[in-house]
Amino acid sequence: MSISCLQTKSFLTQEQQAVVDFNIDDILIVNAYPGTRKTSTLVQFHGARKDFKILYLSYNSSMRKEAEVKFKHLKNVEVKTMRSLAYVELEVQKKYKERLESLRAIDLFSFVEDLKEDIRSFYATAILKTIRYFCNTNLEFKSFLAEISKDPSKEDGSFKEQAAYYSVDEVAKMHSVTHIIVCLWIVRGILKGVKLGKGFYMSREAILDFQKTDGLT
Repeated sequence: MSISCLQTKSFLTQEQQAVVDFNIDDILIVNAYPGTRKTSTLVQFHGARKDFKILYLSYNSSMRKEAEVKFKHLKNVEVKTMRSLAYVELEVQKKYKERLESLRAIDLFSFVEDLKEDIRSFYATAILKTIRYFCNTNLEFKSFLAEISKDPSKEDGSFKEQAAYYSVDEVAKMHSVTHIIVCLWIVRGILKGVKLGKGFYMSREAILDFQKTDGLT
């Protein structure tokens, strides 16, 4: 183990040490803010299990390169991006590889070819945004369809803008608090947030439930 790893280990918090000591036979989800040394904690987690063969998946190539540096002293850890793992699995079916590239609105034009040319691009873009929206939620497909099919006219009058989801900053402005307070509400389970991309978002229904529970309505 390198000197840097020994130093990291000596400065583990109680929560980080709990991650390192966790029973690997179970499922562990570590939910923490950026900069809280999640990867450094995982280095200790993997280092304590050198008899295991471990796959570390990163979101993109820059994160992969960063992880490779941190895990380079651990021979039992293989670092890949999620896309490269998919490429390996589909190597015997190379015809699918090109379909893993970024989807563009123009790729969806065949689904809106019966529409007028001047609005075709608009609807193709809308379809693309809906696909990305679904892929970045933790909703099942039926729940997702129910969410986007809601009649906005039946919602509470305080949501006239009819946005499907509200960001942490928007919710903070609604309740005259800082975004840190809203994040604490989400972490504590007081306010239900949905992970979309890199941030959390709250549905109208979740905010209304929160307001009723806390007597804010």
